[in-house]
Amino acid sequence: MNQLMIRRAALAVSLTALLSACSLTPAYQRPVTEVPDHWSATPGEAPTGQPADVAWWEQFGDPELTSLMRDALAGSNELAASIARVDQARAAVRVAGAALLPSVDGSGSVSRRTDDPHGGPSSKTNAYSVGATASYELDLWGKNRAQVEAARADYQGTVFDHEALRLVVESEVATDYMDLMALRERLSLARDNLKAARDLLDLVELRYKEGAISALDVAQQRGAVASFEAQVPALEQQAQATEHALALLAGRAPQTFAVAGTPLTSVKLPVIGVEQPSQLLLRRPDLRSAEQALIAANADIGAARAAFFPTISLTAGGGLAGSISPNATSTFTSLAAGLAAPIFRGGELTGNLQRAKARQRELAADYRQAVITAFGEAEDALVAVQKTGERYDRLAEAAAQARETYRIAHLRYKEGAEDFLTVLDAQRSLFDAEDSLAQARAARFDAAVSLFKAMAGGWSTPG
Repeated sequence: MNQLMIRRAALAVSLTALLSACSLTPAYQRPVTEVPDHWSATPGEAPTGQPADVAWWEQFGDPELTSLMRDALAGSNELAASIARVDQARAAVRVAGAALLPSVDGSGSVSRRTDDPHGGPSSKTNAYSVGATASYELDLWGKNRAQVEAARADYQGTVFDHEALRLVVESEVATDYMDLMALRERLSLARDNLKAARDLLDLVELRYKEGAISALDVAQQRGAVASFEAQVPALEQQAQATEHALALLAGRAPQTFAVAGTPLTSVKLPVIGVEQPSQLLLRRPDLRSAEQALIAANADIGAARAAFFPTISLTAGGGLAGSISPNATSTFTSLAAGLAAPIFRGGELTGNLQRAKARQRELAADYRQAVITAFGEAEDALVAVQKTGERYDRLAEAAAQARETYRIAHLRYKEGAEDFLTVLDAQRSLFDAEDSLAQARAARFDAAVSLFKAMAGGWSTPG
């Protein structure tokens, strides 16, 4: 009997292998998208970079930024939740894959029966039974394989989602850090300008006491001092809020978090090379995630199609049964096959198939839009890198001229060769120029971070 069961099981396995090629899942094809040959924001061919280490932020050469990034990647609650979602998807793959394997269940029972109401020894029977049952569904039409394929694609999608979130966290840490350093520079400039304004006020008040100028000059300079004083708390508030944002990214309470920081004038601005636009389809995790969702939807169509066809299940069982007193033992075996076919479901199966096809079309459109959006973000980042550099150069020249103008106006005023209004205008122009230059410096670093993010990580020109 056991040999007969083995032969039958082998026959079932052979039949399954023969029919395993029957799959109703449509062949996956990546949606056709318009991929430009080059970036319009860069003249000629874009500089080709070599893949850098995934720790792209190290190219800024700032140990403080590297330390902050390490803390954020280790302490981010958002990333921890994302990793948990990856683990859930991995477990879902195991659940889906279980349908491709036989399932085995064990059973056992013990009973005691008394035939004599007086309870004599010969009237008592102790019986037992132990056995195992194995069942297996033949995946004739590829429904279970399609479900496994969909689960694997979902799992890969969560992995890419995690990588996309990681890139977002990295870029936010870098941007907030650069902004914090810029705000501290602006705050230092505001305090320096406030001190210079107060020193000038002392000179104006002295000249007023000497009768050399009118009270109007004193009032104007006192107003300028008050205006500079108002700049300080506003910048302090922005700096503290940005530092608190960094704390939250690192999963820390703001009260226990502090950033020493490096002045942006000492931070290296990396030269970023870019690959051809077609590389984004392979590099950006958000695009890879969108494609995995599309692959899963494609597999769901196969599972929905297979639901229209019959399913065949094999069941085999065996075990021992007997009694302890009197001593008697017997074995039992069974082998059965069952067929189930849908006859009437009220349109459920057709509706599921139509829904799966519509879902696939939706995700195909989402993928094409994601590709277009990625190209747009990359173009914007390239333009930002180019234009912020040009703006910084112009503002650096403007700040240098403003400093020279203020120096000359202040000197001539002390000598009595210039009126105070000229000095006041030069003072305000100097503060605005230096503040704009500090913001432009931060904008250059922010643009570099945005380009790293748009290109999905570290690409730098060699050498």
